[in-house]
Amino acid sequence: MSGMFGIKSDPIPEGITIGKAIEEQREFAEKQAAAEKEEKALQAKLAGEQEKAMDAMRQAVSVTIMGKKIKTEYGSSGIVMDELLSVKFGYKNNTDKEISGVKGTIEVSDQFGDPLTAFNVSNDESIGPGHVVVWSGGRSVRYGLSEDKDRKFAALPDEKYRIIWKPRMIIFADGTKMAAPSLTD
Repeated sequence: MSGMFGIKSDPIPEGITIGKAIEEQREFAEKQAAAEKEEKALQAKLAGEQEKAMDAMRQAVSVTIMGKKIKTEYGSSGIVMDELLSVKFGYKNNTDKEISGVKGTIEVSDQFGDPLTAFNVSNDESIGPGHVVVWSGGRSVRYGLSEDKDRKFAALPDEKYRIIWKPRMIIFADGTKMAAPSLTD
């Protein structure tokens, strides 16, 4: 017998007792719960592996912010064309091997732990063992999406913010790599 829109009015198939239907539903719910528990355990395991790999990379390369400021760009008529957050990052090779490139994210939070801004960084300059290289970059605060937080970051003294270095990959001159497994790819 069909109900509205061709859907059966009786959701229990013929030959299935209510007790059997309840038992099947319970078994289904238990399987779902077990699958969810397995998935959470796998996510925790992968997150642990990712953090362990990132810790090893943080030991290999230290990153710090060496300077930051807002630079105003003027047009020929003296009108403000843009304002840029200019940042200098220092990369120190703590290994005994030459590094060919470093890639990752630098997250900045205020002294309360609230996120301010983040920078995706990629340095292709070689870094000798024990050496430091400085990379400079910038972005618009006038036309950018995080204008207020970038301005706040630029104005904060060094002791009022902290950075979290989240390396993704380090490539050594000999072709070997260190990489953190991605949880999103």
